[in-house]
Amino acid sequence: EELVTVNVMYTKLGMQERLVYAVMSDEQIIDEVLKQKDSMIAAYAQAGMDVESMEKVTINFLGQERTAMKTVSNVDGVAQYTLQVFDYHLGQYSVTLTATSFIEDNTQWVMDQFYPVN
Repeated sequence: EELVTVNVMYTKLGMQERLVYAVMSDEQIIDEVLKQKDSMIAAYAQAGMDVESMEKVTINFLGQERTAMKTVSNVDGVAQYTLQVFDYHLGQYSVTLTATSFIEDNTQWVMDQFYPVN
């Protein structure tokens, strides 16, 4: 009904990657990802996505403020809003949580559906 998708991707990190990311904050990790912005936009274009913007944002996730990456694009005339949260501090794994909504931006609403388990 809300025209949204959620994707969770786990990636196994090599020892060098783990050491690099261990000393970086979430904000620094987003900054590093955004250094590859031009190549990501080119890859998205090959997949038929016209990227309008890609930026670092602050969101509410799991009851706290987190740094995330927001991408606004157009796919065959349909607006697409993507919000990504990265966690590279899970030992030998990283996780990327991606929320995508179409037509209107409901990505924060999607992130609000996640809550911490105590």
